[in-house]
Amino acid sequence: MCHCMSEEEYEAMLKRIREASKKTVQEPAVITVKA
Repeated sequence: MCHCMSEEEYEAMLKRIREASKKTVQEPAVITVKA
């Protein structure tokens, strides 16, 4: 995944991922993406 995006876009994406995570828990993977 390439992160050529603004902070706002990134936060919006994270929000969507968290919404999906409520069904499919992938939080650990999501957190490592930031680093």
